[in-house]
Amino acid sequence: MRVSLVFMLLIVSVLGKIDQSTVDKDIADIDQSTKTWLSMIPDWYFKILDLMCKTSTCCIDKLETLELGQADFFKICLGVDLSSKITSEMEKQCPSFREVQTYYNSQGADRFQKHMITFDRVHGVMMTSMSNETATFQQELGKMYCTEKELDQDVCEMTNREKFQLPCVKTIIRRLATTDDIKYKKFVQIIKDANTKIIEGLKEMKNIQ
Repeated sequence: MRVSLVFMLLIVSVLGKIDQSTVDKDIADIDQSTKTWLSMIPDWYFKILDLMCKTSTCCIDKLETLELGQADFFKICLGVDLSSKITSEMEKQCPSFREVQTYYNSQGADRFQKHMITFDRVHGVMMTSMSNETATFQQELGKMYCTEKELDQDVCEMTNREKFQLPCVKTIIRRLATTDDIKYKKFVQIIKDANTKIIEGLKEMKNIQ
């Protein structure tokens, strides 16, 4: 009886594991597809994202109703038009105001507004790459397997696309590979499908540059 029990436990253990070469390949594939869609996004997108992230610290009380990416983000967050003259009081309340306005002036009002509208569309492609159900599935796995630091990664870290990583995703993949092969396959497919959807969505956009 004891021998049979040990034998069964060994079978369960083996069935719950994914071969390391498969894990490495899946992670490499996800890294590559992530780099692909990041490379499809123009440089100005990351500049505006960086400015939004810096400015968001100046209007924390408005962030519950203010969405990162919406076309009038800066006007709502700062409370004034970017064409307004900067006062010492404005700079004191929001040190990044001058940097935002300098970029705004360098682009010109029309071009800047065009970029803001396109930014919103690009951001939308990324945010809708997963259904609510699959996003919830990922969040639940993240709470189970990822550290607080890994969970705290947000879209603002994407401002440096060369160093942008998906630490929580990789942690989940590695943990599921040794514990649950069914969830492993489901999760990996979700991430691959999401990246494919982003790539296809960006390809369909015209005049993204």
